[in-house]
Amino acid sequence: MFVGIDVVDLRDPRAAGKAGDERFVARVLSTQEAAWVRAAAAEGGRTTPAAADLRLWCLWAAKEAAFKTASRMLGGPPPFHHAAFRVELPAARAEPASTAAAAGEEASPGAPRTHTAGADAAAEAHRSPLLWPGGRSLVTHGGLTMAVAFDVSPERVVALAWTAAGGAHAPGGSPPDPPPDLHWGVEAAALPGDGDRAAFEAFTAAHFDAAERPAVHSPASAAVRLAARRGVSRALGMDEREVRFPAAEGHRSGRTPPVVAVAGHERPDLCVSLSHHGRWVAWALVGCEPDGGADPGGPARLRKAGS
Repeated sequence: MFVGIDVVDLRDPRAAGKAGDERFVARVLSTQEAAWVRAAAAEGGRTTPAAADLRLWCLWAAKEAAFKTASRMLGGPPPFHHAAFRVELPAARAEPASTAAAAGEEASPGAPRTHTAGADAAAEAHRSPLLWPGGRSLVTHGGLTMAVAFDVSPERVVALAWTAAGGAHAPGGSPPDPPPDLHWGVEAAALPGDGDRAAFEAFTAAHFDAAERPAVHSPASAAVRLAARRGVSRALGMDEREVRFPAAEGHRSGRTPPVVAVAGHERPDLCVSLSHHGRWVAWALVGCEPDGGADPGGPARLRKAGS
């Protein structure tokens, strides 16, 4: 099992009005996806640019999350052309899904349970309507098909992609339920040392060991790793101090999947994904098949986050 997650800060000034950028839309969306985005901008005979932006960023997040999942499945990142990752669009006759529940409750039947922290309570309690029935769809790339679930609030979009090791989901079929051992979280985070290089370096030295620091390249990358450390430790029922994300050999920022280490041992049976944008950070965890060899830490003990 493999997982990928992506978050988009809808309040980031660069996110507003992007659906009107025809060159950007043509670069990242298929013809059908672009038409679906444009349709939102003229529904009911009036322009609704916010609705078009929401559709655009849902598609973008789904593609980013699916790319991370595909990179795990293939053992390395494929060429990333956003338009080549195709998101199955909702049927024109489909009824919109009900609004997602408040934080900490299931967003839709079969959707992953949300674990949130630090987010504005009012925004979290009022989700935007989901754009896909059940809040789930499929993403295809080459011969791979991945399921994706969306979690949308007025503040941000989260897309969570997953698949079995064989990538056997059938395009056109119903997206499968997420695995029961999948955990994820999203939160609005303070960015340590933001705008102050010396303060950031001091913070990094105090909170990350030598094996982790090469992967901590910005205040946002520090914030998402601290959030993931808290969430993963809760999911595993372990002390937060025992969970680390050392930089992988040959680490390349944004191109190398994170590595999980528990109690000093790398855990190839645990798949983690990280994302950050604007003031939002998100993480996901699932048990996956190791690439071979015995796991020094023993079998994964996965529980619902917060349980």
